Amino acid sequence: MTTYDFDGDPISAFIAARADADDKFAFYAFRSTEGLTRNMPTSGDAHYRGEHTGLAINADDTSAAINDLFLADVDFSDATLSGTIYPAGPGAEQIYRSVSFDGTINGAEFQSDRGTIAFTETDWGAPNGPNRIHVRDTSVINQNTSAVEGAFYGDAAAAMGGSFVIDGQGALEGNHLIGAFKADRDGPARNTTPPATPPDIPPPFIPPVIEPPPYFPPPPTYDPFR
Repeated sequence: MTTYDFDGDPISAFIAARADADDKFAFYAFRSTEGLTRNMPTSGDAHYRGEHTGLAINADDTSAAINDLFLADVDFSDATLSGTIYPAGPGAEQIYRSVSFDGTINGAEFQSDRGTIAFTETDWGAPNGPNRIHVRDTSVINQNTSAVEGAFYGDAAAAMGGSFVIDGQGALEGNHLIGAFKADRDGPARNTTPPATPPDIPPPFIPPVIEPPPYFPPPPTYDPFR
């Protein structure tokens, strides 16, 4: 079990529980309905940075723990937000993946807007250069069963926490993500929406070729007393 706290109180959790005698497990993600922000800002914006923990289930029934970055930008004036989950896992050094979403705030709680959950994936290890497999692709996410939901906690929305369930369809049929997240307010809003293509990787540094100086043999020695 992984629990995320704010000021010593749990606000979200990811739990694996034994489901039956065959050692099968069920997985749950929760967030607290206590300690919600009472003085929600009604103007301005904010950036939130934190992490998530959960499980990725693949179409072949294999699974892997995920634990990586969670980012969100919030516009308090129109009660909206955009967030990005980076589900790192096996091959993360080669595969750039992100799940992005837009959401609406209601009081101190928020939920993703249906139809906005999107998947981005690029294989940087492809032999012929970066292979952009999906670019902000909403068609491979089941928008009816997938959701990100959460709430703000502390004074003036000092933190956010919540849970997510992402179900693939089409090319990602059989793939699922489930987890919990927590993020702290980290200055003004920034653009957390993943780029249409991953950030460019700078070319490797190639040192300049330096020609050695020409060789001049030393002059012969002269001994006048010889």
